[in-house]
Amino acid sequence: MTTHGPSGYPLLGNLPDYLGNKLNFLLENAQKYGDWVELKLGEPTFLLNNADDIKYILTTNHKNYEKTPRLTSERGRKFSGKGILTTKTHEHLRQRRALQPAFHFKIIAKFAREMVDNTDEAIYKWKDGTEIDIAEVMMQLAQKNILRAVFSNLADQLPEIAEDIITRRTYLGYIFGSLFPYPEYLPNSLNRQYRQAKERLDQFISAEIERRRQSALTDDLLSMLINTRYEDGTPMADTQLKDETLTIMLTGYETIGEALTWCWHQLAKHPEITDKLIKEIDTVLTGKAPEVSDLSKLKYTEAIISETLRFLPPTWIYIRMATDADTLPSGAKVPAGAKIYLCPYTLHRNPLYYPDPDRFDPDRFLPEVRKQRHRFAYIPFGGGTRLCIGEAYAKMQCVIVLARITQQWRLSLISGQAIKPVPGITLHPNQAIKMQVNRRQ
Repeated sequence: MTTHGPSGYPLLGNLPDYLGNKLNFLLENAQKYGDWVELKLGEPTFLLNNADDIKYILTTNHKNYEKTPRLTSERGRKFSGKGILTTKTHEHLRQRRALQPAFHFKIIAKFAREMVDNTDEAIYKWKDGTEIDIAEVMMQLAQKNILRAVFSNLADQLPEIAEDIITRRTYLGYIFGSLFPYPEYLPNSLNRQYRQAKERLDQFISAEIERRRQSALTDDLLSMLINTRYEDGTPMADTQLKDETLTIMLTGYETIGEALTWCWHQLAKHPEITDKLIKEIDTVLTGKAPEVSDLSKLKYTEAIISETLRFLPPTWIYIRMATDADTLPSGAKVPAGAKIYLCPYTLHRNPLYYPDPDRFDPDRFLPEVRKQRHRFAYIPFGGGTRLCIGEAYAKMQCVIVLARITQQWRLSLISGQAIKPVPGITLHPNQAIKMQVNRRQ
């Protein structure tokens, strides 16, 4: 197996080709060079396509591979917060153990009924032939689900909070995508909007923490966090509570909304898969709303979600930095300070793990097929100690929303659209995805 990578331009290396089309550049080189590719993107950069290497990075020797300083540095945490998403390895395990009980399935299962109600609320105005932007609908629904999971009965205040979260999300894309070294100091409207949104969010969360301490706690994630204790019995500091809440509010909706968006997009392109989905949902649910007890029976529905996360993973890349020099199972020799690209978009198209990888095929994720595949050939939620703490919540929501809408509606793509994935902070569509809804007979 060749163990090199593409030649680059003087001084600029592979940067022009990478920035020109990130997904194609990474995929073409993964297909050409195999298990690992050495790229010229500033510091030595390794794109990994071997599941054994990825397992090694995420589990066996994970302490040697830190998250990128763009997240974990003081400047990175200034914008992304000091929640579990940006903690360094030595802090991460303690914070994860403290948060884990709040994301136990028995806890998040309580939100299933509200997910059904929120879905019904999102689609109750649909009429036969209505045209919608499915990306907008799914993003708003996912955001409503996470906000109500965090803040329970504060529905009247949530629209304003939702707008501030969107502003914060837009701002992070601006900060991390800017070619200027310190874009936060530019005198533009987005910087001003972000400061105002940040102040409102900080005040709102701080007030909610104080209000709940003064009165009875409610049955939601914020109350769970307030009750959280570390192993030594100490509670989270208010600043940590605020940052963890902000992290959940942001990361708990965007990737879910995009996963559902891409799922509907693929179903519209594959009506034969939709037919099988409808058959399972009608057979299992017999017309009633989906409940937690139904989830294990909706195997094909879950397989469709899993195949969507393979085919178009919202979290399309993870970056790690090597603390010390190392040798990977594939034989790649990684110098200290090297950047490691773990790219689900390319890994999930490795024909060694997924024959005919450009075909959308949920059967790949039926239980009898899935168990034969390398565990680390599929990483839409990461893996190892950094496995997404909200994985069960995300999967539950996707299955419930997909099932509930399919019970009543069939969605089709409006012709003439050129939908392409765009790799930003997450993998999002390049434009609105216009679909027509038709009531099932």
